[in-house]
Amino acid sequence: MARNTLTGDQIVHAAIEHLDTDGPEGLNMRALGKRLNSAATAVHWHVNKDNLVLLATDQVWSELELPDLATVDWRTAATTMATDLYEMFTRRSA
Repeated sequence: MARNTLTGDQIVHAAIEHLDTDGPEGLNMRALGKRLNSAATAVHWHVNKDNLVLLATDQVWSELELPDLATVDWRTAATTMATDLYEMFTRRSA
């Protein structure tokens, strides 16, 4: 019987979903394992909690697109970034 294996991406996305819905207080390997229908040890085998928080943070920040200053002026770039940040924070607030 083939065994489903977790990937780092699955774990990071599950961590982001958990943070979005429940906030950082309850983030632990047991909660992620339950969310992924896996054992906490399987989650921990891939990543520890400190690194997981960093990976989740990197993933969320990568959702922002940086304006190309070669094609837009600084005011437009700043407005675009501020709008994108606001939308990200609004979307990610628990």
